[in-house]
Amino acid sequence: MTKLEILAATTLDDALSELKQASEQYNQVCYADFNGKEIYSTDTIDEAYSKVVGCLKSDFDKRRQDQINEWKKQDEEHKAKIPELTEYWIKEGHKHISPEYWTLWDECVPIRLGDLYKGMELDCTLKLVKILNTSDDIEAIYQSAKEEIESQGHSGMSFGLVKSMIKSFHKYGLLFCDKLSKDF
Repeated sequence: MTKLEILAATTLDDALSELKQASEQYNQVCYADFNGKEIYSTDTIDEAYSKVVGCLKSDFDKRRQDQINEWKKQDEEHKAKIPELTEYWIKEGHKHISPEYWTLWDECVPIRLGDLYKGMELDCTLKLVKILNTSDDIEAIYQSAKEEIESQGHSGMSFGLVKSMIKSFHKYGLLFCDKLSKDF
Protein backbone atom coordinates (compact mmCIF):
# COMPACT_ATOMS: atom_id res chain seq x y z
CA MET A 1 0.00 0.00 0.00
CA THR A 2 1.34 3.44 -0.95
CA LYS A 3 0.74 6.56 1.10
CA LEU A 4 0.34 9.81 -0.83
CA GLU A 5 0.80 13.33 0.46
CA ILE A 6 -2.16 15.53 -0.37
CA LEU A 7 -1.41 19.21 -0.86
CA ALA A 8 -3.12 21.73 1.38
CA ALA A 9 -6.23 23.29 -0.14
CA THR A 10 -6.99 20.16 -2.15
CA THR A 11 -10.67 19.29 -2.12
CA LEU A 12 -11.80 15.90 -0.91
CA ASP A 13 -13.09 15.12 -4.40
CA ASP A 14 -9.68 15.94 -5.92
CA ALA A 15 -7.82 13.99 -3.22
CA LEU A 16 -9.88 10.89 -3.89
CA SER A 17 -9.33 11.31 -7.63
CA GLU A 18 -5.55 11.57 -7.05
CA LEU A 19 -5.67 8.38 -4.98
CA LYS A 20 -7.56 6.49 -7.68
CA GLN A 21 -5.13 7.66 -10.38
CA ALA A 22 -2.12 6.70 -8.27
CA SER A 23 -3.71 3.33 -7.52
CA GLU A 24 -4.00 2.64 -11.24
CA GLN A 25 -0.45 3.84 -11.86
CA TYR A 26 1.10 1.77 -9.02
CA ASN A 27 -1.36 -1.10 -9.38
CA GLN A 28 -2.04 -1.13 -5.66
CA VAL A 29 -4.26 0.46 -3.06
CA CYS A 30 -3.17 4.00 -2.14
CA TYR A 31 -4.19 6.04 0.85
CA ALA A 32 -3.69 9.49 2.31
CA ASP A 33 -4.35 11.52 5.41
CA PHE A 34 -7.08 14.07 4.74
CA ASN A 35 -7.89 16.36 7.67
CA GLY A 36 -6.77 13.71 10.11
CA LYS A 37 -8.75 10.87 8.50
CA GLU A 38 -7.37 8.15 6.26
CA ILE A 39 -8.99 7.85 2.86
CA TYR A 40 -8.27 5.06 0.39
CA SER A 41 -8.32 4.69 -3.37
CA THR A 42 -10.91 1.96 -2.84
CA ASP A 43 -13.32 4.35 -1.09
CA THR A 44 -16.39 5.60 -2.89
CA ILE A 45 -17.00 9.34 -2.78
CA ASP A 46 -19.72 8.81 -0.16
CA GLU A 47 -17.42 6.64 1.96
CA ALA A 48 -14.71 9.31 1.85
CA TYR A 49 -17.17 12.07 2.76
CA SER A 50 -18.62 9.97 5.57
CA LYS A 51 -15.14 9.43 7.03
CA VAL A 52 -13.97 13.03 6.72
CA VAL A 53 -17.12 15.11 7.13
CA GLY A 54 -19.53 12.68 8.70
CA CYS A 55 -22.14 12.71 5.94
CA LEU A 56 -22.74 11.73 2.33
CA LYS A 57 -21.43 14.00 -0.43
CA SER A 58 -24.95 15.00 -1.47
CA ASP A 59 -25.73 16.07 2.11
CA PHE A 60 -22.45 17.98 2.31
CA ASP A 61 -23.16 19.73 -1.00
CA LYS A 62 -26.67 20.66 0.14
CA ARG A 63 -25.38 22.09 3.44
CA ARG A 64 -22.68 24.03 1.63
CA GLN A 65 -25.19 25.42 -0.87
CA ASP A 66 -27.52 26.38 1.98
CA GLN A 67 -24.63 28.24 3.65
CA ILE A 68 -23.77 30.02 0.41
CA ASN A 69 -27.41 31.03 -0.05
CA GLU A 70 -27.55 32.31 3.54
CA TRP A 71 -24.34 34.33 3.09
CA LYS A 72 -25.68 35.81 -0.15
CA LYS A 73 -28.95 36.72 1.59
CA GLN A 74 -27.09 38.36 4.47
CA ASP A 75 -24.83 40.20 2.03
CA GLU A 76 -27.80 41.53 0.07
CA GLU A 77 -29.54 42.60 3.28
CA HIS A 78 -26.38 44.41 4.38
CA LYS A 79 -25.99 46.12 1.00
CA ALA A 80 -29.59 47.35 1.21
CA LYS A 81 -28.81 48.90 4.62
CA ILE A 82 -25.63 50.70 3.51
CA PRO A 83 -27.34 54.09 2.90
CA GLU A 84 -28.93 54.00 6.37
CA LEU A 85 -25.73 52.72 7.98
CA THR A 86 -23.69 55.37 6.18
CA GLU A 87 -25.81 58.11 7.69
CA TYR A 88 -25.54 56.53 11.15
CA TRP A 89 -21.75 56.06 11.08
CA ILE A 90 -21.11 59.53 9.70
CA LYS A 91 -23.11 61.02 12.58
CA GLU A 92 -21.34 58.78 15.10
CA GLY A 93 -17.97 59.79 13.72
CA HIS A 94 -18.83 63.48 13.89
CA LYS A 95 -19.65 63.07 17.60
CA HIS A 96 -16.15 61.86 18.42
CA ILE A 97 -13.76 62.76 15.59
CA SER A 98 -12.36 66.29 15.32
CA PRO A 99 -13.93 68.36 12.52
CA GLU A 100 -10.68 68.47 10.51
CA TYR A 101 -11.14 64.73 9.85
CA TRP A 102 -14.85 64.81 8.95
CA THR A 103 -14.45 65.00 5.16
CA LEU A 104 -12.14 62.00 5.10
CA TRP A 105 -14.39 60.13 7.55
CA ASP A 106 -17.45 60.85 5.42
CA GLU A 107 -15.65 59.45 2.35
CA CYS A 108 -14.35 56.43 4.25
CA VAL A 109 -17.64 55.29 5.83
CA PRO A 110 -19.45 53.94 2.73
CA ILE A 111 -16.25 52.30 1.49
CA ARG A 112 -15.76 50.48 4.81
CA LEU A 113 -19.42 49.46 4.91
CA GLY A 114 -19.00 47.81 1.52
CA ASP A 115 -15.84 45.89 2.32
CA LEU A 116 -15.17 42.43 3.69
CA TYR A 117 -15.75 43.48 7.30
CA LYS A 118 -18.99 45.36 6.52
CA GLY A 119 -18.03 48.36 8.63
CA MET A 120 -16.92 46.51 11.76
CA GLU A 121 -13.73 48.57 11.75
CA LEU A 122 -15.74 51.82 11.99
CA ASP A 123 -16.96 50.86 15.46
CA CYS A 124 -13.50 49.62 16.46
CA THR A 125 -11.91 52.89 15.36
CA LEU A 126 -14.46 55.04 17.17
CA LYS A 127 -13.96 53.07 20.40
CA LEU A 128 -10.25 53.89 20.18
CA VAL A 129 -10.93 57.52 19.28
CA LYS A 130 -13.10 57.86 22.39
CA ILE A 131 -10.26 56.56 24.57
CA LEU A 132 -7.67 58.79 22.87
CA ASN A 133 -10.00 61.78 23.39
CA THR A 134 -9.88 61.36 27.18
CA SER A 135 -6.40 62.85 27.63
CA ASP A 136 -3.62 64.71 25.87
CA ASP A 137 -1.16 62.49 27.75
CA ILE A 138 -0.79 59.45 25.49
CA GLU A 139 1.18 57.63 28.20
CA ALA A 140 -1.77 57.96 30.59
CA ILE A 141 -4.30 56.48 28.16
CA TYR A 142 -2.09 54.14 26.17
CA GLN A 143 -2.81 51.03 28.23
CA SER A 144 -6.59 51.50 27.94
CA ALA A 145 -6.36 52.00 24.17
CA LYS A 146 -4.01 49.00 23.83
CA GLU A 147 -6.40 46.80 25.82
CA GLU A 148 -9.30 47.98 23.67
CA ILE A 149 -7.66 47.15 20.35
CA GLU A 150 -6.46 43.80 21.68
CA SER A 151 -9.98 42.93 22.85
CA GLN A 152 -11.51 43.57 19.44
CA GLY A 153 -10.58 40.15 18.02
CA HIS A 154 -8.80 41.31 14.88
CA SER A 155 -7.20 39.27 12.16
CA GLY A 156 -3.90 40.64 10.90
CA MET A 157 -5.71 42.43 8.09
CA SER A 158 -8.41 44.06 10.21
CA PHE A 159 -5.81 44.99 12.87
CA GLY A 160 -3.79 46.80 10.22
CA LEU A 161 -6.89 48.49 8.85
CA VAL A 162 -7.97 49.80 12.27
CA LYS A 163 -4.43 51.04 12.95
CA SER A 164 -4.46 52.85 9.61
CA MET A 165 -7.84 54.37 10.39
CA ILE A 166 -6.86 55.53 13.88
CA LYS A 167 -3.80 57.20 12.35
CA SER A 168 -6.09 58.98 9.89
CA PHE A 169 -8.79 60.08 12.33
CA HIS A 170 -7.06 61.15 15.53
CA LYS A 171 -4.23 63.56 16.21
CA TYR A 172 -2.58 60.96 18.48
CA GLY A 173 -3.30 58.02 16.21
CA LEU A 174 0.20 57.86 14.73
CA LEU A 175 1.80 58.14 18.17
CA PHE A 176 -0.48 55.43 19.55
CA CYS A 177 0.23 53.07 16.64
CA ASP A 178 3.98 53.65 16.82
CA LYS A 179 3.94 52.82 20.52
CA LEU A 180 1.72 49.82 19.85
CA SER A 181 4.13 48.51 17.19
CA LYS A 182 7.01 48.66 19.67
CA ASP A 183 5.04 46.44 22.06
CA PHE A 184 4.56 43.68 19.49
